[in-house]
Amino acid sequence: MDEKEATMDKEKSNPNRGLHAQGHQGVADVSELSTSKQPDESRIPNAESLAAIRQARTKKDLLSYNSVDELMADLFDDE
Repeated sequence: MDEKEATMDKEKSNPNRGLHAQGHQGVADVSELSTSKQPDESRIPNAESLAAIRQARTKKDLLSYNSVDELMADLFDDE
């Protein structure tokens, strides 16, 4: 086996082939962010969202329609 064949065999057996050192660092950065205990502020619901979630869970005072036509009429009533 010559040097070129040995290199090709080594590359085939490497599960990380095609990734550069920079790519490995990027993966590490992402995993560090995902394990962070800090909440992402964009994912924290505001008061209006919390009220809507609470209303949906308790099924209290939910708006409902008897048909799609009724729903569409209510949606486009302002026009």
